[in-house]
Amino acid sequence: MSKQILFPTAQNRYKANMHTHTTWSDGKLTPEEVRDLYRNAGYQIVAFSDHEVCLSHKDLALEDFLPITAYELAVNPSACRDRDVHDKCYHMSLFSRDPDNTRHICFDRGYVRDRWPVSKLEVQAHNLENRTYSTDYVNHLIETAREQGWLVSLNHPTWSMQDREDYIGVKGLWGVEVFNSGCTVSGYVEEDERVYDEMIRAGIPVYPLAADDMHKVADAFGGWLTVSADRLDTDAVFAAFDHGDFYASNGPEFGSITVEDGILKVTCSPCRTIRVNTECRCSFRADGENGTPLTEAEFDLEKWLKLCPEGGEDRAFIRVTAIDEAGKKAWSRAYFREEVKEFF
Repeated sequence: MSKQILFPTAQNRYKANMHTHTTWSDGKLTPEEVRDLYRNAGYQIVAFSDHEVCLSHKDLALEDFLPITAYELAVNPSACRDRDVHDKCYHMSLFSRDPDNTRHICFDRGYVRDRWPVSKLEVQAHNLENRTYSTDYVNHLIETAREQGWLVSLNHPTWSMQDREDYIGVKGLWGVEVFNSGCTVSGYVEEDERVYDEMIRAGIPVYPLAADDMHKVADAFGGWLTVSADRLDTDAVFAAFDHGDFYASNGPEFGSITVEDGILKVTCSPCRTIRVNTECRCSFRADGENGTPLTEAEFDLEKWLKLCPEGGEDRAFIRVTAIDEAGKKAWSRAYFREEVKEFF
């Protein structure tokens, strides 16, 4: 029986931070300083996602560095934007497939703080409208963005004070942050693995993201994506984004994730635990013995396959988490039964 490669191993791997702020909004570093900071730390991809301003930074591109055109927008229930610390909110990052496409989606100038340089800019917008805090409005915003060629992520649900009712009906998301370094540095428990599981169990085909939300140097290098792509250019990287050819991490590395004859095989950097979670209470775990770390593990998925109810294939999934000695984690995306069942 043939082998299914869930996480690609043959292509190039690139390290990416998908959530970054500069002096164009409330960041402390210029775009050039951000590029140099991350490039010197071994990153090849950075999404410049300033608040409420979309600028192309393609002039920062180098042979070994790809800037992603992006921005972060908010949807708040409060009309008083500077005193919203007690309110829930949606923060979403939008990532443009076209580095020259900087036309804002659903632009609302009420969200632009006077102290940000963007407040002095003439903004190009696909549409102008007052934002409304509701799932219906957020779905409208995401649909509009997707129609214009953007990917959309839901950022830091814990910092945003969100409950299940706020995100479980959201449609069309590309990713959700399972780890946010900047929020963690600020004191929040911003590891949102449960949010990811709830969304996947509800049938929302979203990918897990780890990112820095970098405003200052202390936020940097805490969470990232490892992207498997043919080459370092916008088309190849977005093809990897679309297919989920990446994993999120704040420490460990995955080597490979494959299925062959019903056996899930995982290789990784030295870890104390490798676990496999599913849409139900069927789970698997491997631990290092006598203080010896794991670098590989195998799991027989036949038990999980038999538990999947008839007609429930679209919500049946496996996902892998690797945990190192320091408690740092790497998160694979969810692989649905339809992707792996023929390899049993």
